[in-house]
Amino acid sequence: MKHKHADLMLEHAKQAQVSEEPWRNWERTAPCSDGTHWEDLRDTPSWDKNREYRMKKKTINIGGIEITEPVRGALTIGEIYYTPSLGDSCCASYHICQGDYLDYLRISRGIVHRNEDDAIQHAIALMGLTC
Repeated sequence: MKHKHADLMLEHAKQAQVSEEPWRNWERTAPCSDGTHWEDLRDTPSWDKNREYRMKKKTINIGGIEITEPVRGALTIGEIYYTPSLGDSCCASYHICQGDYLDYLRISRGIVHRNEDDAIQHAIALMGLTC
């Protein structure tokens, strides 16, 4: 049976081939966290089985606000995604990928996110440009 973090270890090792400090691109759950609080790594990970690890999300800056980078590649048919919605009180719209023109148009415009919170933050950043 492989180590719980084996796949992540492999990705980290690949990054170490091109960077002296690959850990700067990673974060882990904080001690005693319910899994929702993440902290930056300060050194090579220990790969503690009681913590979760992940690569940091790439971000973009909109009007001085950092948001998670929108999806740049293709989605899978049936995959759920969200877009910022400036005319809706919840600030995000829900979609299911059909592989049609609208899906590709939204991706090309840089407004597709895989989770609702990221789409909401995107909408808030866009509204901040005009308010």
